[in-house]
Amino acid sequence: MIYEILWRIHAVLMATSLLSMVGAILVSLLWKRKKWRYKTHRALGLYAGAAGITALLTAFVMVQTSHGYHLSSQHAVFGAFSGVLLICTPLLGLNMNRFRNKKIGRTIHKSLGYLTVTGMGISIYYGLSLMGFV
Repeated sequence: MIYEILWRIHAVLMATSLLSMVGAILVSLLWKRKKWRYKTHRALGLYAGAAGITALLTAFVMVQTSHGYHLSSQHAVFGAFSGVLLICTPLLGLNMNRFRNKKIGRTIHKSLGYLTVTGMGISIYYGLSLMGFV
């Protein structure tokens, strides 16, 4: 019973986190000259991080209540990898003004963002195949 509820919460949080992350990237790429771009990009990125970390905590509780073997599938490994990136990417973006060379900071932040979306997509694919949807 609790597993079914947590599974749905986990799936919704991860899906919205991925969509928010993709939205943050699109806003940053498509509307470079708009004044609202930075605030929107930041809000979407922070939501993506918060939703993704909440989804990971939900997954941890879900696995703990069912069989207790963490990182036992490709879905779990890519999910943990994405979770680390979901923490690092927004933190790096928020601390961009501390970089002496802002161009390098932006390049790292962008690369981590793309890597995060890729990791999340792969993790979601493996999660859907684990549940028998793919």
